[in-house]
Amino acid sequence: MEYFGITDIGKYRSENQDTFITSELFDGCLLAVVCDGMGGAAGGRIASKMAAEVFASYVGSELKRYINSVDDIFPDSMSIINNIITDGADRANHAVYSHSKDSIDLIGMGTTLVAALVIGPEAYICNVGDSRIYLLSVNRMQQITKDHSYVQHLIDDGLLTPELAAVHPDKNVITRAIGTDSKVASDLYHVSLKEDDVLLLCTDGLTNSLTNEQIYSIIWGNHEIFTQDITQKASALIEAANQNGGRDNITALLITY
Repeated sequence: MEYFGITDIGKYRSENQDTFITSELFDGCLLAVVCDGMGGAAGGRIASKMAAEVFASYVGSELKRYINSVDDIFPDSMSIINNIITDGADRANHAVYSHSKDSIDLIGMGTTLVAALVIGPEAYICNVGDSRIYLLSVNRMQQITKDHSYVQHLIDDGLLTPELAAVHPDKNVITRAIGTDSKVASDLYHVSLKEDDVLLLCTDGLTNSLTNEQIYSIIWGNHEIFTQDITQKASALIEAANQNGGRDNITALLITY
């Protein structure tokens, strides 16, 4: 397993409110978290950093109570892992929500959160908000997470096409976030990885600037076999997003199995 993440302020923002964390919990196990903060003043930056750190710390410490190697995985492991991930999101939400009460400048702050806990070939995924996780393999790019956003709600109701959603004036309005309410619901997913599969965790600064086709071309190119060098690929995603406008903070984190 290889991984690399990079974040960039973009071309118009005054500060970077994105945060990402990667943590190798044991051999063959990686926890990756990406958060995109929102809120006036420093609120978004504080929210994303706090949520990522609280989530990563809790999930890492709790997981090690039950699993210390890939060989420890057993039939009931998925239930245990999903409970740990859900509790991690809940604790992150409580931490950000409580902290928002400390100052008038922090009221309403919040953040998205996407996370992937990769243990061997299995990836356990959590999502709140509109940051995304994609699975890319030869000739295929699949969005694993589903946005918690106003335009996604319109798509689900058949009132908007994905193409129109991409240019909708309210495309950045999210319907669920870490820290904006006392409780939050997180969506969980599970995918089994194959050799050369790539997981992409990213904020909407990337997906609002690049099409799926552009993202896939940068990561896979025209190769039938994935060529390693994810550092350059992640950097190329950031560069391309900036060339296409760079109107928001941009974060891209790649994991190859």
